Amino acid sequence: MIFSKKNISVLFVLLMLVVGSMQVFAQNSKDELERKKKKLLEEIEQAQEQLSKTRAHKNANLNQVYALKSKIAARQKLIANYNSQLHNIESNIGSTQRQIRTLDVRLDSLKAEYARLIVKAYRTNGELDKVLFIFSAKDFNDAYHRMLYLHQYSDYRKQQAELIKQTKIARVGKLKDLKNQKDEKVDLLNGEQTQKQTLEKEKNEKDRVVQQLKGQEAQLMNEVKEKKKAAAKLNKLIEDIIRKEIEAAKKKSEPGTSSSHVLALTPEAKALSDNFAANQGKLPWPVERGFITGHFGISEHDVLANVKVNNNGVDIKTQPGAHARAIFEGEVRAVLTNPSFHIAVLVQHGEYFTVYSNLEEAFVKQGDKVKLKQQVGKVYTNTEEDKTELHLEIWKNTNKLNPESWLYGQ
Repeated sequence: MIFSKKNISVLFVLLMLVVGSMQVFAQNSKDELERKKKKLLEEIEQAQEQLSKTRAHKNANLNQVYALKSKIAARQKLIANYNSQLHNIESNIGSTQRQIRTLDVRLDSLKAEYARLIVKAYRTNGELDKVLFIFSAKDFNDAYHRMLYLHQYSDYRKQQAELIKQTKIARVGKLKDLKNQKDEKVDLLNGEQTQKQTLEKEKNEKDRVVQQLKGQEAQLMNEVKEKKKAAAKLNKLIEDIIRKEIEAAKKKSEPGTSSSHVLALTPEAKALSDNFAANQGKLPWPVERGFITGHFGISEHDVLANVKVNNNGVDIKTQPGAHARAIFEGEVRAVLTNPSFHIAVLVQHGEYFTVYSNLEEAFVKQGDKVKLKQQVGKVYTNTEEDKTELHLEIWKNTNKLNPESWLYGQ
C-alpha cells in the first residue's frame, strides 16, 4: 500500500501528540507537587525560626512543643510529597519505556519496509526498465497511471527514509528523558531518606521536651483552665452578636421566610455569602508568615495525660509586629476587648463571619467595610514567652467551621 506524504506526516504527528499529551499531564502533576513541597519547606523554616528562639529560654516550655509539632507535621507531609513524586516518576519511567518500545517497533517496521523498497528498486533498476514499463501500457490512460505510480513510488521511498530519521530522533529524545527521570528518582530517594532521618530526630527532641515539662503539670493545668475561660467568653460574645444579627434580619424579612438560626440575607449579602463559600480552600492566610500551632476541634493535650482541649478555630504562630488581615471582603460587625483574649475583630461576609483575636491593637471599628487582605489589627506579642500568635475562627451563622479547610494550601 502506498501512502501519500501527507498521510505519513499525519501518522507521525499523531504519534508525537499522544506522547506529548502524556508529558503535559505528568508535568502539571509535577508542578503542583513542587508547589506544595515549596510551601511545606517554608512552614518548616518558620517553625525552625520559632524553635531557635524558644531554645534560648533555659526552661523547656510549650512553645518548643508547638514548634516541634508543627515541624513534625510539615515534615510528614513533605515525606508524603516525596512519595507522591516518586510514584509519578516511576509512572513516567514506565510510560517512557513503553513509548521507547513503541518507537522501536515503529522503527523496525519502517526499516523493514524501506529495505523491501530498496530490493524492489534494485530489481527494477534502470531508466530503460522504467521506459519499457511505461511503453508496455495498453493505452495512453494506462501509461499515465504508470508514470504517476513511478513518481509516487520514488516519493514514498524518500518519505520512508525521512520518517526513519524522525523516529530515530524521537527515540534518542525519549532515551534522554528516561535517563533524566532515573537520575531524578535517585535524588528523590536520597531526599526522602534524609527527611525521614530528620523526622526521627525531631520526634525524639519533642519527647525529651515533653518529659521535661512533666514537672510543670500544675502550671500547665492552670493555663488550660485560663485558655478555656477565655475561649468561652469570646464564644458567648460572638454567639450573642450573631443571634442579634439574625433577629434583626428576621424582623426586616417577610414572616415565615427565615429561621431562628439562619441569617436572612439581602440579595447583595447573599451574593457576598455565595462568593465566600465558593472560595473555600482558596482564602489567603490572615498573616503574611506563620504556621498553625493549634488545630480546630477536640484534641489531647501535648503534655497533660487524660486532658482534652477544644479549639473553636486555629492558632497561628507568626512574627513579632505582625498584622492580622481580613481573609475576605466584608463589614466589621464588632471590635471586642477582654483581658483574656485582648482584642478581637468580628467581620461579617453574608451568613459567614470571621474572627481575629489576640490582637493588641485594632485598625478598624464597627461598621467599617474591609477589603481582601486589609489589615484589621496588630497581633499581640507575649514578651515573657516570646510568642506572637493569632487566633482565627470562621462561623456560618451560629456554627463554627474548621478554618484549615478554608485557607489556601491546607
